[in-house]
Amino acid sequence: MKRRRGLLILVLILCFLLPVLPTEAASQKMLSYLKRQQRRSKIPAGVPGGVVVANKTGETNNYTHDAAIVYSKNATYILVVMGSTPGSGWSSAGNITSLSRLAYNYLNP
Repeated sequence: MKRRRGLLILVLILCFLLPVLPTEAASQKMLSYLKRQQRRSKIPAGVPGGVVVANKTGETNNYTHDAAIVYSKNATYILVVMGSTPGSGWSSAGNITSLSRLAYNYLNP
């Protein structure tokens, strides 16, 4: 029963969102902004130079995260990493880079 309810909620959400989805032009503009992201110390740092990465980072005193579309040689993939780092939102940036490197190497042997 819970699964059916969850699917129903998802369908209802999609019905309300579909009319307001961005146009192709708006989507391309948003991607161009993400590709020009200046903070490159997390997911982009885990892939070789020259690989295009469109990402959005975030930090607070207790959390750090990065979400990215990686356009690699063998696969285009999405990687999202969120971390809890009490006292320093930047302390897990190295872990995010390590996870990014693992994902890249797995998909690009």
